[in-house]
Amino acid sequence: SIDGSSALDARGCYPFFTCRHWSRISKDLEAVKHGLGSLVLVTDPFGDYDPAVLSDYFPDFFMPYKEHYVVDLKYPIDQIISSHHARNLRKGQNLIEVEHCIHPLKFVQQWNELYANLTKRHNIKGISEFSARSFYKQLKVPGLEMFRAILKKETVGLMLCYVQGDVGYYHLSAYSKAGYKHRASYALFAYVLAYFAA
Repeated sequence: SIDGSSALDARGCYPFFTCRHWSRISKDLEAVKHGLGSLVLVTDPFGDYDPAVLSDYFPDFFMPYKEHYVVDLKYPIDQIISSHHARNLRKGQNLIEVEHCIHPLKFVQQWNELYANLTKRHNIKGISEFSARSFYKQLKVPGLEMFRAILKKETVGLMLCYVQGDVGYYHLSAYSKAGYKHRASYALFAYVLAYFAA
């Protein structure tokens, strides 16, 4: 709500606003514009839209927000990653096992504990802090894929990705102290890239 006004400020879903039919977005915007003071969206980098056309729908302000990194899974992993990452990957893979979690909600408590470690480590506040209730809902979203890093039978890292169509989106990952120490992130990313490539 906007103080002193009946209008509302609105924003698209985090982390991206996605749409099945971008060519029809003008009709959607027309249907919701009454009663809105503003609408802010971060568009899907894989969206099937023409930025020039999209900018017409947002005449007040339209700009690139930030770069997103894309991995073309047609290429072998050794052609995708840097030599520095390859060294860390070898170290991580020596100790870390990785598995795909078929039932993500089984790991919701572990995820919340690891994410609490992440928020403390990086002093994360605001919308990115996420509540346990929010994560419970996120783990139920269709297309969510969870991956688990294991060291001596203990979960030391978890990664969340979303899949829509033929695109896999990295969402979040979180690690324990042991996960950071033993480079679990490198083992997780390598596994996830191979998983989606297959």
